[in-house]
Amino acid sequence: MASIGGYTVMQMTGEIQPSGYIIEHKTRPGVAGVEAMVVGYWGKPFTIETMTAFASANLLSVARLLYNALRGSNVTVVDSLGTTWYNILVDDMEVLDARAHGGGVGNMASTSHYMRVRWTLRSAATSY
Repeated sequence: MASIGGYTVMQMTGEIQPSGYIIEHKTRPGVAGVEAMVVGYWGKPFTIETMTAFASANLLSVARLLYNALRGSNVTVVDSLGTTWYNILVDDMEVLDARAHGGGVGNMASTSHYMRVRWTLRSAATSY
């Protein structure tokens, strides 16, 4: 299963975008060619969506608070393929849907509530 900051999620959609060199290109009028300069090493913001099921409304409310507390933190993310990504910065999170459901099968059989969240993340790793 996937996880963000140690919190397990049932489903994660979206791709982790690793950090890399940021190149700035410069041109000068009357001079042939292009100059390229490395100006940093960081990741561009990307979004992923997660869905998590909970056994009660109370647990869902606590999870919402815990997820909010991750804003501005560097976390470890395990994607849905099982790849572990370190030093991922949580820029923001937004709850897209949080509600009760009438029952389910599989992972949702013993749960009564679920929450879908959109995360805005960026890689803060300096190397891989």
